[in-house]
Amino acid sequence: MIDVDVVLVNMDEQTAYCSDGVTRDFFEMYDAEAQPTEDPDLAIAAVVKVGDDQFILLNLTGDDAAKVH
Repeated sequence: MIDVDVVLVNMDEQTAYCSDGVTRDFFEMYDAEAQPTEDPDLAIAAVVKVGDDQFILLNLTGDDAAKVH
């Protein structure tokens, strides 16, 4: 179980501020065709690594747009 949540996403810096007070870089981003991308304008999902074998998948689209800046 992962004890960390993403609180805020900064697309300009490609980072995620987490509930443990740590700002983490995106591990990877993916476009609408599920292909890795480095272009934040094409990204619809991002992966944030929070532990050795722990990752959080972020939906960068949808109703929770208040968290994405």
